[in-house]
Amino acid sequence: MKKSRIYFAIAALITIIIFANSAQSGEVSAEISSGVLSWILKLLSGTGITISHFFIRKSAHITEFFLQAFFLGLGIKNTKFGFKRGAVYVAFTGLFTACCDEFLQLFSDGRGSQVSDVFIDFSGTVAAVLVVGAVYFIGERRRGYAGG
Repeated sequence: MKKSRIYFAIAALITIIIFANSAQSGEVSAEISSGVLSWILKLLSGTGITISHFFIRKSAHITEFFLQAFFLGLGIKNTKFGFKRGAVYVAFTGLFTACCDEFLQLFSDGRGSQVSDVFIDFSGTVAAVLVVGAVYFIGERRRGYAGG
């Protein structure tokens, strides 16, 4: 249970970061993502690989929501809910956070809200639930084989 609290605290911190990023003005947000893009393009120089500003921004959304759901999933699998029931709570939390995140952006200068971004955010949540679920079920199978 102590591990679960740590995982929940990390998930809460990531949620705060998600909302803090959405509260930034469009100008500040664009500066940050342009800086990240510049850094990545330097890493990729000479490879012939190019990526866009759009790709960086959407990848950041997916990553934030993946991490939130990943740590929630790790935390909830050790509670009385267990992972099977808890996965629904994790998915709902990700969807609710994505909706709140887009709503918050309506009040940030130079930002807008898009339903498509809710789907992009939620895809990160779903990916994390699938990853944690796969790890959980593989672990359960191994314990089953080892035990009998």
